[in-house]
Amino acid sequence: MQKVNIGFESGAAIAVRLEDDALEGLRSALQGDGWHELQTADGRVDIKLDDVVYVSEASNQPSIGFGG
Repeated sequence: MQKVNIGFESGAAIAVRLEDDALEGLRSALQGDGWHELQTADGRVDIKLDDVVYVSEASNQPSIGFGG
């Protein structure tokens, strides 16, 4: 499971938790346009691919300090 942030042209962003195959599917879909159905840990999200400006993955590496 990956923590992923998806940013849009409007400046809005969403944070989702994705399985590796869902993330790979999203990255592949970004080469096209239209809509993409994304299955997240919390449910389905439909994304308009033309509006996506970035997809960033959070590191799974342990860090020093307090965590949640």
